Amino acid sequence: MTINKVSRNILFYNKKTPVSSILLHDAISLCKILWNPSAKADFRTGEIFLNIAQRLREWRYGMIKPDVPSNVFNAIEGVLRNRGGEIDGAQSYFIKREACSTTEFSYALQVGRHPSAKPETVKAFETDLEESLYKVLGNVNIRVAFKPLRIIVDRNSEKRFLLRESWNTISLLEKNIGLCVPGYSIGDDISFYQLKLLNHVGLSVMAKSGFGKTQLLLSTLLTLCRLNSPDYLSLIIVDPKERDFPALENLPHLACPIIYEYSQAIVTLRLVMAELENRRKQRLPNYKPIIVCLDELADLVDALDKEESAELEKIVKRIGQKGRSFGIFLIGSSQRAYEVPENIRNKLELKIAGRSGNNNDAFAATGQSGLDLTKLAVGEFEIHPTNERLKGFFIADDKSERYQLDIAWFVNSISYGWLGVESRYHVDGVGPLVAQTEDEISAQPETKTTDGFIAYCKLINATGVKTIQQSHKSYFGKGCGVEKAQSYRDILLDDKGSV
Repeated sequence: MTINKVSRNILFYNKKTPVSSILLHDAISLCKILWNPSAKADFRTGEIFLNIAQRLREWRYGMIKPDVPSNVFNAIEGVLRNRGGEIDGAQSYFIKREACSTTEFSYALQVGRHPSAKPETVKAFETDLEESLYKVLGNVNIRVAFKPLRIIVDRNSEKRFLLRESWNTISLLEKNIGLCVPGYSIGDDISFYQLKLLNHVGLSVMAKSGFGKTQLLLSTLLTLCRLNSPDYLSLIIVDPKERDFPALENLPHLACPIIYEYSQAIVTLRLVMAELENRRKQRLPNYKPIIVCLDELADLVDALDKEESAELEKIVKRIGQKGRSFGIFLIGSSQRAYEVPENIRNKLELKIAGRSGNNNDAFAATGQSGLDLTKLAVGEFEIHPTNERLKGFFIADDKSERYQLDIAWFVNSISYGWLGVESRYHVDGVGPLVAQTEDEISAQPETKTTDGFIAYCKLINATGVKTIQQSHKSYFGKGCGVEKAQSYRDILLDDKGSV
C-alpha cells in the first residue's frame, strides 16, 4: 500500500477521532514532501499545512545538489527569481535541482513553474541570463527549450570531433542495414549518433553557409558507404557547386558519375522515378536501396524552369509516398531552407537543422514554430521531430589545399574495404536504371588478396592482433585466428621497418 492509501484507511476507519486522523493524514503528506519535494500531496487542514508544505518544499529543494556548478545555478536562479516574480506567494519559475545535467558541451537546467506562469515568458529572460552568466563564464550562448522547459547554457562549443579519429571504430559497426554515423549525439550522454537512414522516407540537412552543413553531409555519405556494401546500396549524387564532392568520384557505390549539371539532374531523377514504378509493378521482396543525394536544393529549384520545377516536386512527392516501400530514398540539403518548396521539404521527414539566420528560416528547416537556431555553434545541429542534439564530424578544412586529398583518404579506405564489389545499379544517362542479376554479381572475379588486405591494414593503421582480426572480418567477410593475425602483423611491422 502507498502512503496515501494507508493514511486514507486510517481516516476512514477511525471515526471516533476524525481530527487526529486528518492531522495524521496531513503529517504523512508532509513526510512525502520531505522524501521527494516533487511529490503531489493533498491537505485537509487548510492554509496552515499548505504554508508549512511550501516551506518544506523550498527547504528540501535546497538540500538537493544540482549537477551543475553552483555559480551557474545561482546566477540563473537569481534571474528567474527577480524577473519571474511571485504568484500567490510562490515563485513563478524555479530550477528543478534534481533535473539538472552537465555534458561536455552544455549545462541543462530544467525549469519548474507555477500553473499560472507561461513557459514562453522564460524566453524573454535570455538577455538577462547571458549578462548574469558573463561574470561567471564569459561570453556564452543561452537557449530556452520546451517540452520540457529547460535553460541550456552552451559551453565548449568550438570542440571538434574528427571523423578520422573515429573511423576505425565506425568501421566495426553492423554492415548492410542502411546505417550511417553523421556525428555524435550530445544529450545527457555523448555517443555515436547511429542513423538508420532506411527507416525514413527522406533526410534534409539545412544550415547557414559556413556552419558545417557540407561536413555533415560528407560524413553521412562516407560512413554510409563504409557500412553498406556497393552490391547492397547504390548512391546517386547531384552536386551543383562542383566543389565538395569531386573526391567522391571513386566511390564504388556510385550508380553513375557525380552529376554537376542541373539539366542532367532532372533526367536522372526521371530514371529513378521509372525504376520506382518498375519495382512497384514487380513487387519483389527485399529491394536493394538506392539513395539520391541532392546538394543545394534551393539552387536546383531556381535553375529549373517552371515545368521542370513542378516535375521535380511531383517526383519528390511520389518518392515520399512510395519510395521507402520500394527501396528508394532522398537526401536533400540547402543553405536557404525557406527557398525550398514546402512540398519538397515536407517529404524529407527527418530534418537536421544547423545555424539559421532567423526564426522563419528555422521553421522552414524543421517544420516547428518557436525554435531559435540562431545561436548554434559551427557543426551543431538539432534533429527533428526527435528533438535531439548532434555535433557533426569534422572531416577537413575546406580552405586548405589538402581538402580534396583528405576526403580522398576516406574514399580510398572505403574502396579497399569493398575491393572487388561493384554497385548493383548503373545509370548511363540515357537508358533505364539497370540492376545486375545475382548470377552476374556472383560471376564477378574475386579480387580480394592478401596484398590488398595488407594495404588496407596500412591504410587504417591496424597493427594490433585484435584490430587485425576485426579488420580481416570487415575486409574478407570472415574472421581469422590469432596465429594468422600475428603473421599479418609481422608483415606489417617488417614493411614499416623497411621504410
